[in-house]
Amino acid sequence: MIEGFLRKKLGYKGVVITDDLTMGAITGFGLTADLFLRAFEAGNDILLFSQSTPLVENAFRTILRAVRGSSSLRARLDESVERILNLKGRTEFVPLRYRTHLKARISRQADKLRNSVVEISPRHVTV
Repeated sequence: MIEGFLRKKLGYKGVVITDDLTMGAITGFGLTADLFLRAFEAGNDILLFSQSTPLVENAFRTILRAVRGSSSLRARLDESVERILNLKGRTEFVPLRYRTHLKARISRQADKLRNSVVEISPRHVTV
């Protein structure tokens, strides 16, 4: 739906955000770390959750492991990061005096994330 319909057919280029993945409507499908991974693979840029739990931490590790093991998922992650950074760059409510500082900080954080997702051999993957 997201890649085929929203992005290709409708031409939407913006950020796609899930609803809370830990709420009741979703948990009925069986709340697992793989559910978060499937939401990311489906094209969502930001995955929302209402509370930090061991499940959410496990989901983060599951997504990170999958991204490290797949060049196509790394490309998907880069696309999401780019869309999020573009949105943050267009944010108007940040006072002008802070924009340069924030852009540099966001760029450093994005670089740090990209470096943490570099391709490594499967026998060296530790999360």
